[in-house]
Amino acid sequence: MRYPSCLIAPLAVLAFSAMGVSGQAETPIYMEEIKLGHEVAYERTSSGWPKMFEEAGSPDIYLAMQSISGPPMVWYVQPFENYAAEGRAMKAVEDNPALSAQLEGLWKEHGRPDLSGGDFPDLNLARFLNITIFRVKPGYDAQFEEAARTYAEVSSRLAPETSYRTYQVMTGMPGGAYFIFGSVDDYGGFDAVMARDMTVWEGMSDDEREVFDTFAREGMQSVITYRFRLSPTMSFVNAEMKAADPAFWSR
Repeated sequence: MRYPSCLIAPLAVLAFSAMGVSGQAETPIYMEEIKLGHEVAYERTSSGWPKMFEEAGSPDIYLAMQSISGPPMVWYVQPFENYAAEGRAMKAVEDNPALSAQLEGLWKEHGRPDLSGGDFPDLNLARFLNITIFRVKPGYDAQFEEAARTYAEVSSRLAPETSYRTYQVMTGMPGGAYFIFGSVDDYGGFDAVMARDMTVWEGMSDDEREVFDTFAREGMQSVITYRFRLSPTMSFVNAEMKAADPAFWSR
């Protein structure tokens, strides 16, 4: 069985609302590292999961994202309305001996809109993602939040098309970890993302820039950015998402 490497709580108003999740969602992320040279075999194996869940009539969808920068990885993002819904999904697998056996056979693994920016993207069309992970020193979360709010305010003023979502890790990692998700419909869209980001940084006032300089100097422990492509073969989505782009999901 796979278990989440970490659990993130959405700091957006309705995280993954485009995937049919409402309320204060809980969003486990299953992170899988792949041995070099085993990418093709891994995808062939993992592509069996969606079919098994579909045959079992599972209502719980998930998206698979393959890294296109950094080490070979696949992240599985699975939204739930709450812990009770996640527990129901776990029990459904446990109570289905045939499904549990198949899955084992394949493997021999809280809302804060002020820290996010722009409209929530249409996840039916998102194909590539940037995910930046900030690690904050103990006791400096408030400083990170101030910097995040400042960026949201400046981007709203200078580059209103900017859209990203910030999440705080709740379990599975040391405290002070924040994930920032951004997505585009096609890879070339990252050019516009970088241009908007440059507009924001160049248009900040001295006081606004000092907020970031202070956080970088005092509160930031590390920052790293990964880039992913959404995998249609390793994801398990509902009929509504498939209908939005049948050609993509039928690959």
